[in-house]
Formats: sequence, structure tokens, C-alpha cells
Amino acid sequence: MENDNAVTESKAIEQVLERLKARYTEVEPAAVSAAVKAAEGRLRGARIRGFVPIFVERRARAELDASGKHAESSGPA
Repeated sequence: MENDNAVTESKAIEQVLERLKARYTEVEPAAVSAAVKAAEGRLRGARIRGFVPIFVERRARAELDASGKHAESSGPA
């Protein structure tokens, strides 16, 4: 069961990465990947894993926004 959860989390984080790459077109894809990996690393020890992909996306988005390269305004996020 734990392995299934890890696969589900991994797939969700892959989806986060793809969403952020599509949103932050002015940012190098490697930089988007690095932001996602850094956010994921900070949450590695989280005991409740169900929310990890959400927090990864929020942290990565905050890091990318702080870099000065903002997403195209395509409506609410």
C-alpha cells in the first residue's frame, strides 16, 4: 500500500512540474524542475504525505515568482 501511495505522489508531482512548465514559459525548464525538486526535498520528512504535491506546487510557484520571471497572466491560478 505504501508503494502505491509513493507512485501516486510521484505522478502528482510530475503533473505539478508539467503545469508549472506550461505556466512559467519565460523560465528555463531546468529552473522549474529545480524549484520543484527543492520544494519536494524540503517536504521529504512530512508525515502526512497526501498534501505534499499541493505544498510542492505552492513552494515552487513562490520560488519562481520571487525569481522575477512571472507567469503569463492567463487568469486565476
